[in-house]
Formats: sequence, C-alpha cells, structure tokens
Amino acid sequence: LSEVSSWLSDNSYGKTKLNVTVAPNIFTLPSDLSSYEKNSQGQEDYPRIMSDAKTLAWVAGYDSDEFDITVVVFPEVEWEWSGRATLGGGSNLMNGNFLAGVAAHEFGHNYGIMHASSWDADDHGILPPSASPEETEDPRHVEYGDRFSVMGDAYNGYPHGDYSPHGKAALNWIKPSQVKVVTGPGTYRICRFDHREANDNPLLALTVETVDAKKLWIGYRCGFENNPHLTGGAYVVWEFEPDRCRLLDMTPDSSVASHFDDKED
Repeated sequence: LSEVSSWLSDNSYGKTKLNVTVAPNIFTLPSDLSSYEKNSQGQEDYPRIMSDAKTLAWVAGYDSDEFDITVVVFPEVEWEWSGRATLGGGSNLMNGNFLAGVAAHEFGHNYGIMHASSWDADDHGILPPSASPEETEDPRHVEYGDRFSVMGDAYNGYPHGDYSPHGKAALNWIKPSQVKVVTGPGTYRICRFDHREANDNPLLALTVETVDAKKLWIGYRCGFENNPHLTGGAYVVWEFEPDRCRLLDMTPDSSVASHFDDKED
C-alpha cells in the first residue's frame, strides 16, 4: 500500500495519498465460500463479503465509519474480476491478489474515475457520425481499450499509466486554468501531465469541441518511454459521456496503427 500511496501522490502532484491502517488480524468470514460465490438468486454475493468483514473488524476494534475507504483482501473466488470498488465510494474488494496495478485501478474508482476505454475506427472515420449510437454496447467501443492508462490496463499500464487529463481535471488535480479550451486555429504548447512535478507548468491539456459537439481532450503522455507514438505525438481521448473517455487512434490507416492496442507499451 505504501507503493500505491506514493503512486497516487505522484499522480495527483502531491494533492492526495493514502493514510493506511492495516488490521493485523486475519478474519474468518462466517459463511462458507460457496454461499459467497452465488447467493440464493444465483448472483455473486460480494457485497456480503464486505459487510461481514466490516462486522468482524468492528468487533476487533476497527470501525469502518472512521475511514474513507475500506479494503478487503480475500482468497481468490472464481469470479471474472480481480478487484471491485464503488465509484466515488468507500468499498474496495481485492479478489485473490493485491498487485499494485490492480490496487491503483480500484482506488481510481474510489476516487470517482471510470474505466479508460477506446474506440475502434472504421469506414466512417476516427469518430462516428452524429447519428451513430454511442452507447457502450456499440461493437466499436472497447471497455478496457486504453492500454496507456491504469484504468484501462491495470497490469501493463502500471506504473506509467497515469489517470487521464480528463480524470485528473475532474478531481481538480489539474486546475481549470491548466486546461485550454480551443475555439479556433492556433499554436499551443502543453507540457506532459504524467509526472509528479507537472503541476508546476501552466498548461497540461487542451479541449476541442468538434462540429457535431463531440469533446476531445488532448494531452502529452511520456511515461511509456519506449513508445515513440506517445513521446512524439498527442494523446487524444473523446469524452463521450461527462465522466467517460475513449482513446482515439488518430491515424487508423497508417503503418504504425498496431501501437494502438500495444499492451507492452
């Protein structure tokens, strides 16, 4: 947790960190594993893991109401997720592991940040036409598609995959004065946003509204030093909902388009 706390401090330019209390006890939950795997309605009963753990911790002298976030780490259950946290809330469940990248991803949810997705360009171009559906059910939407953010890839995105400028701005880690709203042609200089001292710079992101009212965020991401398309280009995401973004491939027909889904970089 100290490693993740340092990572969060760097991400927020020193504005936040974890003040951790770890219960030394190993608590045995009151029900058997199968009852948590599926309840009587056949649903995953992970909320009861949290509530039972909080009750046991309270008996041992740890009141969850005195903390902003409660993290429960438990042996792996055969669910299709490694972690689950309430968006902007205080519940954080770690299923069978406590890898730093997974923890950073789940704490991102606790802070209020959604998944970092991507959009697969097609014959209609980089962005869909105005009449095109934009729901997450659209096959061009890739839920965890932004491999350069820990909110898209908790494993390969850590530790270089800072939260996006959109997410940092929502948390006021990037100040409104550090985001330039572009309304016409011009030349703008932005500094990298993925460094612990980036907040010393006057401008960290641009926003552009397209002719059909789509909002784009433009940043400069340098943490993946072996990826020249990031260190030598722009990091562009589409804010398709107020709290959600998709990474865009701005050169989908180019010979280097394969970098868009490069899990190593």
